[in-house]
Amino acid sequence: MRTPITRLIVSAGLVVSSVVLSLGQATRVVVTKAGDDELRRTAYRMRLCPEQLRNARQALAAAEALVPDVAGQVYLGDLGSYLNRLDRPHAPAVLTQLLAQLADRAGQAEDWNLQERANRFEAQLIAAQAVEDFGRAMDLAAALPDPKVRYQAYMQIAQLVAR
Repeated sequence: MRTPITRLIVSAGLVVSSVVLSLGQATRVVVTKAGDDELRRTAYRMRLCPEQLRNARQALAAAEALVPDVAGQVYLGDLGSYLNRLDRPHAPAVLTQLLAQLADRAGQAEDWNLQERANRFEAQLIAAQAVEDFGRAMDLAAALPDPKVRYQAYMQIAQLVAR
C-alpha cells in the first residue's frame, strides 16, 4: 500500500533525476560544422568548450585587425602568446603578416619614438613566438632588416628561454 510519504519521496526522486538529466544535456555542445575537428581537438587539449574556443578566436581576430592602429600604445607580447595557444594552425601566417605590418608602420613613421615603439613590438611578437616554437622565432628574428630590432628580439627570446 502506498502512503502519501512514499508518493512524495518517489515524486521528489523523479523530479531530482529529471533536473539532473536536463542539466547534463544542457551543457553538452555538439559541433557539427565541417572542419571543426581541429577546433574540437584544440578545445579538448585546452580543456575548453569548442564554443568558448571559437569565441576566443573571434576576439583574437578582432584584436589582430587593430594591431597596426595601436602599435606603440599597448603591449603586444600577449597577443603573440594567445595567438600561439588559441589558433596554432594559423599563428605562423598571422604572425608573419603582423610583423610585416609593424615593419611598414615603423618605416613610415616620421617620429623616432613611434618608429622605436613599432620596432619594440616586433621584437615582443617574435619573443612570444619563442615560447611555442623556438626555431621559428629565431628564423623570424634573423629575417628582421634592422640590426637594432634584431638585437632586441634576440635579447627578449633569451630572457624568455632563461626563465
